[in-house]
Amino acid sequence: MRNHKASAVVVIIIILAVIAAGVLFFYPKKSPVAVLPLSASAVDLVPQDTLLCVLVNDIETTSKNLDEFMIGLSPVPVSAGMGVKMGIISIFGEKHAPAIDTSGDMAVFAFKMAQENPDNAGPLKEIAAAAVVPLSEPELLTKDNPAVEGPDAGGIYRLTAMGQRIAFKPIAGTKYALAAAEYAGIDPAKVINAVESSDKSIAQSMDKNVLTASGQYPIWTYFDIESVNKHYGPMLEGYLQIGRGAAAKQLENAPKEGAAASQLGLKFLNNYFDLLKLFMNQGKSLSIAFDIRPDMVKFKKTFFALPDTPMASYFVEDARLLNLALSKYAAQDSFMTLAMKVDTHSYRELSSLAVDWAADILCGGESDELLKKAKKSMDDMFDSMGGDYMYSLNLGGDGGMFAGNYVLEVKDGEKYNQAIEAAVEFWTSPELLKFTEELGFKLDFAIEKDAFEIEGHPVDRAKLNITMLEQDSNEAQAIKKIFGEGLEYYWTVSDQLWLCTVGSGGRERLAAMLSEQPTPAAQPFLDALSKVVDYQTADMAGTYNYAQALLWSLDFAQVLGETEIDTSQLTCDSRISFASKFLDNGAKFEAAVPKEHIKEIVDIFMKLKELESQKKPENQPATDSTQ
Repeated sequence: MRNHKASAVVVIIIILAVIAAGVLFFYPKKSPVAVLPLSASAVDLVPQDTLLCVLVNDIETTSKNLDEFMIGLSPVPVSAGMGVKMGIISIFGEKHAPAIDTSGDMAVFAFKMAQENPDNAGPLKEIAAAAVVPLSEPELLTKDNPAVEGPDAGGIYRLTAMGQRIAFKPIAGTKYALAAAEYAGIDPAKVINAVESSDKSIAQSMDKNVLTASGQYPIWTYFDIESVNKHYGPMLEGYLQIGRGAAAKQLENAPKEGAAASQLGLKFLNNYFDLLKLFMNQGKSLSIAFDIRPDMVKFKKTFFALPDTPMASYFVEDARLLNLALSKYAAQDSFMTLAMKVDTHSYRELSSLAVDWAADILCGGESDELLKKAKKSMDDMFDSMGGDYMYSLNLGGDGGMFAGNYVLEVKDGEKYNQAIEAAVEFWTSPELLKFTEELGFKLDFAIEKDAFEIEGHPVDRAKLNITMLEQDSNEAQAIKKIFGEGLEYYWTVSDQLWLCTVGSGGRERLAAMLSEQPTPAAQPFLDALSKVVDYQTADMAGTYNYAQALLWSLDFAQVLGETEIDTSQLTCDSRISFASKFLDNGAKFEAAVPKEHIKEIVDIFMKLKELESQKKPENQPATDSTQ
């Protein structure tokens, strides 16, 4: 048996997962297996105190859809379906392979199991893995199969495949078998016995949203944060402390001219690690489900916090529907369009938390008065907001890289404008201006009240400009490309709506918004959202063009002199659709990614790879052609 821990884990995963999909790795299921009905699912066999579980429903169809989805994306032909069949045959033999039901659902899971051998002690060596395998003809699996030994007194069979000992046991009254492979000296038969000894299944402790997803999505993964923290919390916290210390030391040793940036990075780092610790200590579970189709992949993430914890108090479900009528203000060809509810308990609590963190990072411990002003400004904004908010942001343009439309329902437009003025005063306070200069740039942000009128509506105007103190640097050129000669903002209030534009053509776009005529972008936005099941009941829904963001970053890199690439032939016309909703004690997020969008992203990376290969000969030393 191999001594290398990682190699052993990989081998075991291959053995267990190849039965299901050749390339898929799974986890936990239930316990009182002897009394389960024939209609039970694989997830009903996973024990409750499981660490991680992966479930694949209808292995054959899922594999087929994966194969079709990968056509045109992978330079190497992918055949998950063939991998499944060949994997089963390699383990059980061609004659006995039909005993495995490839139209069924399979789960692979991991749980903590104490080591009997003290020489094998260690946290990672106390993790046992097992699988729930679907059967079509249980007798065929073992009858006249020379590779199989048993059964023993407990009904467990054994075989050896790929150099590993495997144990499995068909579960009476069900269409499944439990299977386990030897790892770290743990007898796989004892792993099966440990699974059967559990008196509850993971399905019995799940939220109904999570359990429903396990049967609806072809691939479903489940992370039991509570169990992981219960068994490995001190170890994980130790790793966090090591990471925090190493990163802090690196920042502290940064050059003196970057001292301000290093301090900012250190504050951000501390807040980030505190957030990870909070997630680990107060999180209950995280599930991620995937639906792979020939033309699209969808995924859904659901997170729950432990009840009666500070984290759980942030999440409260709101039944009101999202006001998607605001989509008529969407900008054409936007990089991102987002509609969201801003009057919910969860939005306000999480936004306040984010403001506290940001204010602490920027000026914590240096100006309590400044912090009070920042929080007062945010509170006034919340008090004056109405129900919904929408923004649509473009990348590119003659007046800088950003241009967008914003619309917010307001209860008190004047109070909201006053809160904006207070926020600008915060960003232009002497303390922060001094800090930004230490970071190497200068910030200018000024508001002009009642600058002009559009159809009788008084319009406020503001201009934001950021300039690097070193004007000849690549960074200075990049900042100029982003902000141009300064980002211009125009805003006004009309019929309890706060309307705002930013970037080039803003004045004309604000006039169009005041005309209340739907933009050509409204219907495509709603059509894209329809790919996401829960978008109408969501607290937030939108579209996002990741390929366009990549092209934008490449343009930015070219200004910095880090790369040269012709992006004129690359396309970025498709978009990712997404929606999220707060639940009691948790939240869920769903997204739909068209295959076309992934193809656009792959094309961009292939272009970068091509550029890199063209550069290599220039960097290689010349060779003597006579040799």
